[in-house]
Amino acid sequence: MDYAKDDVQAHKAWFFFDQGFVCLGAGIAAQKDESVTTSLNQTLLNGDVLLMQSQQVAMGKGQVVGKDVRGVFHDGVGYYFLGEQQTIVRADAQTGTWTSIEEDSSRKDPVTKDVFGLWVDHGVRPVNGSYAYAVMPGVDLGTFTSLSKKLPFHVISNSVDIQAVAFPDEGIVQAAFFQAGSVQVLDGLSLRVDAPCLVILQQQSDKWTVSVSDPTQRLDQVHVTLGGSFEGEGAMPEGASTVVTIDFPQDQWSGKTVMGSLIRK
Repeated sequence: MDYAKDDVQAHKAWFFFDQGFVCLGAGIAAQKDESVTTSLNQTLLNGDVLLMQSQQVAMGKGQVVGKDVRGVFHDGVGYYFLGEQQTIVRADAQTGTWTSIEEDSSRKDPVTKDVFGLWVDHGVRPVNGSYAYAVMPGVDLGTFTSLSKKLPFHVISNSVDIQAVAFPDEGIVQAAFFQAGSVQVLDGLSLRVDAPCLVILQQQSDKWTVSVSDPTQRLDQVHVTLGGSFEGEGAMPEGASTVVTIDFPQDQWSGKTVMGSLIRK
């Protein structure tokens, strides 16, 4: 997502795995004197809110603010922060009216409920702000604790130009290129593209599947360059690398993913 709304700009991407998804944001910027936040969730409070800091504790009612929150668990959903971020966790009563959302609502009286809220505060007028966290829904506390101790992924890049995540056990790399660029992926393999696109690489022994799409629906073609020697349809050697030409479908098929198979020599 190339986010540009009102005064706020950001590049965002989501990377899915079996137990949940990784959320990356970069290049967060704004010019107005207002705080910019990234909301992870706001929902009715249902049971305890558990915090992972130096140890696992139940927070009770109130609000916790700080950079030392590594994980939060509430109502069967685990949230894990990848690095220090100014995190705010809230579990308390909150009052609002339906008429503030829908002016003609027949429900005009204030409503008060206990609400769970979780967000990252980027501050006022952020410049190149960022966030990185994983969400694991539908898990029990034991599973979330185990996963947080041995994450099945690692973030390769979270910059304004490239956001990429690797899943080593699955041999998968997912990358969002907001412009032409390169990144080191599995086992030091380099991946380069000459135009903005989305790329998924999957390795199975010496066979590689390359999936590429153009969400802008503006490109006819993109060149994907992999470090090393590969052969397959559209693959051409270029020094110590291989260039794969991807032709994008047009008209009603614009934006459709193109997949190709490569064999590493």
